[in-house]
Amino acid sequence: MLKQTVGAKKKCPHCESLNTESRGLKAKTILTVLGYAKFRRRSYRCHDCGRIFLSGWNPLDIGRGFISKGVVRRIASLAIQMPVRQVVRTYREFSPFNVSDFQVKRICNLVGGKLTKEMEAQITCAELETALEQRKKPAEVGYIMGDGAFVPVIGEKGREYTENKLGLIFTEDDLKRTIAKNGDERVEIERKRYAMHLGSGVSEFAENLSKVAIKAGATFAKKLVFLSDGAEYLKNICQKTFPSAIRILDWYHAVEHLHDAAKKIFGEENPDQCKSWLTPLKTLLWDGKVGEVLHALKSEAMSYKGDATPYWELIRYYSNHSNAMNYAKFRAEGFFIGSGPMESANSYLVANRMKLSGMSWSRHGAKAMLWLRAKFFEQTWDQFWEKITISEYLAPT
Repeated sequence: MLKQTVGAKKKCPHCESLNTESRGLKAKTILTVLGYAKFRRRSYRCHDCGRIFLSGWNPLDIGRGFISKGVVRRIASLAIQMPVRQVVRTYREFSPFNVSDFQVKRICNLVGGKLTKEMEAQITCAELETALEQRKKPAEVGYIMGDGAFVPVIGEKGREYTENKLGLIFTEDDLKRTIAKNGDERVEIERKRYAMHLGSGVSEFAENLSKVAIKAGATFAKKLVFLSDGAEYLKNICQKTFPSAIRILDWYHAVEHLHDAAKKIFGEENPDQCKSWLTPLKTLLWDGKVGEVLHALKSEAMSYKGDATPYWELIRYYSNHSNAMNYAKFRAEGFFIGSGPMESANSYLVANRMKLSGMSWSRHGAKAMLWLRAKFFEQTWDQFWEKITISEYLAPT
C-alpha cells in the first residue's frame, strides 16, 4: 500500500493560503498493470477559501479515474489498432482484470483530445527556438506531401463522410538508403511527421502543415519540394504558404489521367489501342516534354471527329500543372516524383482504423484517434507517454 507521511502545512492550490489543516488520509483503489492497489493521499482543508484538496504527492500519476498511467497506455496502444470491443476482449487475454467499453472510449477521447489541441495549437516560442537551431545545418532537401482521405463521421443528418486532409513531412536527413541484393537502391523514410485537419478548413490545414514543416526542419532545407496530386487546394497551399517550394505533380496521377483519357477515347474494350496511343505520350512526359504532349493532344483534338471532351479535359489538366511536370529535371535533381509514401500514409494511418466495417465517429473522437495514430506511426509513441501527465490528460475539459 502506498502511503504519504505527514509533513509541513500545504499551500492551498486555489488561493495559495497556508492556513490549511490536515483531514487525514483519503484512500483510493486503483488498477495498475500488476493488479489493484490501494493508494492513500492526505486530504487538506483551507480555512480561508473553505476548499478541500489532496496532496500533490502522486508517484503513480493517478488522475481522477481509477487506473494508472501504465494501464492507460496499454489500453490506448490496443485502441489505436482495433475496435473498442476487441480491445476489451484482448485486454482480458493478458490481464485478469477487466476494462469496459466506456473506459476505452474515455481514455482515447480525453488523451487524444488533449493531444489534438496541442498539435493544432500555434507553434510555441520554445519549439520555434529549437527549430531555428536547424538552420545552422540545413538538410539538402525538405519534402512536403499532401493528400486527403474520407472518414465516416456522425453529422446532423446521420452518417456522412468528411475529408481528413493529411500531410507528410520529412527531409533528406530522414532517409535511409540501402542497396538490395539485386543492386537496386532502396529508400526508407526513417522519421516521418504528420499534419492534418479533419473537415473543410483549408487554412487550418495549411497552418498545421506550416508548423510541422518548421519543426521538422523542412522549411529551412536548401531546397523545398511540395509533392501532391492536382487538387486545387493543395496547389494554392503550395503557392501561398510555401512560395519558394518546388511544386511537383505526382507522376502516377499524371499518368493516371492519361490512362483515363485513353479509355474514354478508344474504349476500355480496346486496351491495345489505348496502350499504343498513350505509350509515346507517357515517354514524353517522363522526359519532361509536357509542351510537346500538349501540342500533340491539341492537334488530335482539333481533328477528332467524335466527342473531343476527353482530349480537352486532359489538356486543361496538364496545362494547369505544366510547371510542376518537368520530370526529367526533377529526377536529375534526385527528387521524389511520386507520392507513394503519402498514399501509403492515408492507408495505414487513416483507412486501416478509421474506415473499418461499421465505423462511425464523432468529429472529436475521430480527431483524437487520428492524432494518437499519428504519434504511433511517427515512432514518437514512447516519448509521448514519457512526457505526459495522466492526471492532466484524463482531466475533463
